[in-house]
Amino acid sequence: MGRRDETEEAGKVTRLHLQRVPINSQGYDPGGAYWGTGQPLYVAFDTEADTEYMQEIFFRAWTRNEAKEEAKRIFPNAKFYR
Repeated sequence: MGRRDETEEAGKVTRLHLQRVPINSQGYDPGGAYWGTGQPLYVAFDTEADTEYMQEIFFRAWTRNEAKEEAKRIFPNAKFYR
């Protein structure tokens, strides 16, 4: 269910975008992946142009600040950009 996380080089990521993923009332995101309902869904993804693979992780959090803390557990060097 949902989408796969990509965190192969998490320690090298320094710039992240953090976005709330819209989920419809049936629990699907705009791309058709099923997540279920409940806490808001967030995605954190890198903006580094020189990485071979985009680093991203999906997770649930009640607030944007909680989402930032969760992302920093995976990407400890991250700074966030909208």
